[in-house]
Amino acid sequence: MSKNPPCWWLCSLLCITTSFYYLNAQSLDPFALVTEEEHPFFGGLQVYPNSTKVGLDSFQVFAQKPGNAKLPMLGQWQKQEDEYFFLPRFPFRQGKTYWVRWRTQDGELQLSTIEIPIRENIPAPALLAIYPSPDRWPANQLKFYIQFDQPMQEGVALQYIQLLDENGKEIEQPFLEIGQELWDEDYRQLTVWFDPGRIKTGLIPNEKFGPPLLADRIYQLRINAGFPSKVGKKLSQSILKTIHTIPKDQERPNPHEWTLQLPTVGTRGTFRVQFPEPLDFGPLQSGLWIEDAAGQVLDGDAAIGLEERSWSWTPTTSWRPSVYYLRIDPDLEDLAGNNLQRLFDTHLEGSQDKIQQLPTSLTFQVLERK
Repeated sequence: MSKNPPCWWLCSLLCITTSFYYLNAQSLDPFALVTEEEHPFFGGLQVYPNSTKVGLDSFQVFAQKPGNAKLPMLGQWQKQEDEYFFLPRFPFRQGKTYWVRWRTQDGELQLSTIEIPIRENIPAPALLAIYPSPDRWPANQLKFYIQFDQPMQEGVALQYIQLLDENGKEIEQPFLEIGQELWDEDYRQLTVWFDPGRIKTGLIPNEKFGPPLLADRIYQLRINAGFPSKVGKKLSQSILKTIHTIPKDQERPNPHEWTLQLPTVGTRGTFRVQFPEPLDFGPLQSGLWIEDAAGQVLDGDAAIGLEERSWSWTPTTSWRPSVYYLRIDPDLEDLAGNNLQRLFDTHLEGSQDKIQQLPTSLTFQVLERK
């Protein structure tokens, strides 16, 4: 007889314990609500692909208990590294229960529910800025940007945005209506276009309805109260921006007319470029950069100046005595959508063969101090 005690009971206990944890792991839903406000997919569902198949056919969310006549909610998939997220087309409502139908990796159909918590501590959204920030816009202004302090609901924007004339009368259909609104990836900045068909000369909408804006007039852009955030909170009050229109801008932005303010060698002084007119806020955020004499992009911090009339750049290391290049994206635009390559209203430009080529790079030197 063996001197060691029998271990059958220990093996059985381990098997039972392992099975217990396995069953509990299997019973957990393969998704979770993203509740961190700073997360890029806040308000969506994180889906764990090890437990369920990923895809709109294998993972469906319903606002009511699914049946033969119930359609799943619209949404899209996003991937961040190895993580998957389902983002509903319209945000989940606080305090409501949703049904999730999903398939295991073995193809077995499952049905789960998820209740969206009520978050009383979330403040109402606030409008931070409207760009262009100047109050003087050309009569052929192409687009504008609205910035909020938190992610906003998609698909309802034009219900809350109005253009009023100087008598307070609403201008009918001044904006481009498209199926997919132009939000940034955080749903905090919205791009709204005036209807290009009404701006461009010779097009039917322009001839039939006229341009959205006329020169030498006063308008008000109104963002109405009630504009909802991703979590259902609403803009508490309407915001008005007064606009004074000036004649159409029918010239391309010309880098030859820019003024450069150079830094001092051996410092991390700021390089600045001044424009004779405001430039479009959107392209200006990424349309300029600095390269060294070897053509290497340098690291630094860029900033857009007052009324979008300047751009500054501060390097992470000190300037050396050398030649540098200010590189310019040829798609950099002014407020009327004219860029370095063409006018937005090409009807006014004539033959493309006669267009003056504008520089996409400006050379400058940082010299030793004498």
